[in-house]
Amino acid sequence: MEKNENPYLGMAEMMGKKAGENGPKSGGCMTGTVKSTTPLVISCAGMDIDGEALYINAELMKDYKREITLKMPAYAVNGTVQANANTIAKNEAITEKMGLSEGDMVLIIPSTDMQAYYVICKVVAANG
Repeated sequence: MEKNENPYLGMAEMMGKKAGENGPKSGGCMTGTVKSTTPLVISCAGMDIDGEALYINAELMKDYKREITLKMPAYAVNGTVQANANTIAKNEAITEKMGLSEGDMVLIIPSTDMQAYYVICKVVAANG
């Protein structure tokens, strides 16, 4: 099918061009680097982001609490004695330290007015 016969190809090209013109304001993701954890400062797009402009995924924070259930399978002890499987339900897991360290790369989504920045998660190289 020729380019001029496929209306979706033309729409995709127009949307891509418009997104490129708008840069990060189009709602695109950016990466940043943790410059400091106390206080939290992220270096992104040539500027340091901190304070009230910075929002972070709660799971990355120190003292984040989550209810968990532990399921422990049965296993052999000394080759003869069998320990029973156990399930320990409704426990609370609390993170002991922040999930970010200086130098970590993070995924950031800026607000459309570039006044707020949302740290979604820590990212690492897949093959590094």
